[in-house]
Amino acid sequence: FQAEDGIRDVERSRGLGDVYKRQDIVRAKIIKALGQQRQLVIDAPVEYWKILSKALESPNESISSELVNSLALLESEVYFRRLLETLKNDSPSKTTINNIVKVFCKFSESPTGGRILSTETIGIRVQALQILSDSEQIKSLVEALNRELSSSFSSPAEVAQWWENNKNRSIDQILDEARRKAREKIELLSREKEKFRKENVKLKIEYYELLLKTDKNKAIAEFLKELGNPDVQPEILEYAIKKLGLLKVKDAVEPILGHLKSEQVLVRVAVIETLGEIGDKTIVTKVKPSCSADEARERLAAVNTIAKLNTEESSRFLVEALKTEKTPAVRSAIIRGLGHVGDPTAISHLAEIIAAKQPDGLSLRETVNNDTLKEVANALGSVLTSGSKPEPADRELAIECLLLMLEAKNDAVRAAAIDNLGKAGAVKATERLIDILKN
Repeated sequence: FQAEDGIRDVERSRGLGDVYKRQDIVRAKIIKALGQQRQLVIDAPVEYWKILSKALESPNESISSELVNSLALLESEVYFRRLLETLKNDSPSKTTINNIVKVFCKFSESPTGGRILSTETIGIRVQALQILSDSEQIKSLVEALNRELSSSFSSPAEVAQWWENNKNRSIDQILDEARRKAREKIELLSREKEKFRKENVKLKIEYYELLLKTDKNKAIAEFLKELGNPDVQPEILEYAIKKLGLLKVKDAVEPILGHLKSEQVLVRVAVIETLGEIGDKTIVTKVKPSCSADEARERLAAVNTIAKLNTEESSRFLVEALKTEKTPAVRSAIIRGLGHVGDPTAISHLAEIIAAKQPDGLSLRETVNNDTLKEVANALGSVLTSGSKPEPADRELAIECLLLMLEAKNDAVRAAAIDNLGKAGAVKATERLIDILKN
């Protein structure tokens, strides 16, 4: 050793003793290298500890940093016990205490792949907390245990009490409980967050309702602004879209169409229904893909809007949807829609729903329910009275179907058939109607 060895600056410097002071840097590199040879240092704890115990006293940041990382990566209970013994018996300096606590804290952040957590290591850190009862480092160690165990300890006393209750359990049991508590906490926070979000939505809607009564133009401007807001709540966006529809704001069509592919089904439904309210017939082809959407309520909105807009393409789109639709409520809407559109080409498709061809003519399908029969009767009557002249064969088919429904067992179905035969001026039905009246 030389006299210069006694020059122990915390910061690196140049000048007298520079070569000797650089031995701290070399020591840091050695510690780092040893930390990467886990099996080697675990097999030779005495020799490795000689290096580490000296490093614990070093205020040099590069050494303490490598020491902390190296020990935390080792995750060895042997070294944790040695650190604990240092706290207990060696009257450690503040620098040593700081470095030991850093190791304990760093352990909870070590790479998942190499991490070994056990009741032993938890117990060692609980003992460390009890020893450090007057240390300013307590908070860091408690926070580390909180992270690791998904807990909410606020003091060493709470940690000690928890350990007294759990020290005889396996680490799997402890972690299972920690995960359960973490899930419960997340669920509680989610519920609170959702409650707050809904309150915020409610207040905003109340504000907009008041604004509509006092300044309609400003309200429309606010609604259009919401359509361009990327962070808007789905319920607020739905509300703004519907209000623009009720106010029939033509300038809103393009911005509203921009949300037709929204991830939120309630927004997509609002877009489709609102486009029907505004009455822009040019958008029928853009709404048509929604007739095959996954969500039934979106398909329902689409067929209603297509029927409401009543363009030359409406009947064809509704017939195509009818061929694949399985949901009763949507099928009913399509049938009503075909009646509303009044296109005579739909007669054969409506007839096919309720009637089957037999060698001696048509017969009612036994699988068709009464509600569907009634809806088809009303739709056929609407088509026959729409003002569009059907081909003679189509008109004959529609009247034949209505006559078939006179044989139905349900009074409402028969009443619908009679009513629509009368509206259509079906002279062919006169004698049959008189017979019914007699009986």
